[in-house]
Amino acid sequence: MKKLTPEENERSREVLLRDESGKRRIEKVIGLLKSLEEQLANPGNKDAFYGRADCFLEQIEELISTYESDK
Repeated sequence: MKKLTPEENERSREVLLRDESGKRRIEKVIGLLKSLEEQLANPGNKDAFYGRADCFLEQIEELISTYESDK
């Protein structure tokens, strides 16, 4: 989970800081997670919703684990 070259890392910094792009992207992810949290209690959800949500959360947890281990 690392960019390959110092140039790629520099570009990432520029992209994330430009016009608060990184902040907006984080807020979008937070909004999606909050929406998912609210939808979990909806008794009208079909089992397929829970299957997708579980897979989505497993992938996020894996990414978080990788991100934290690369620090």
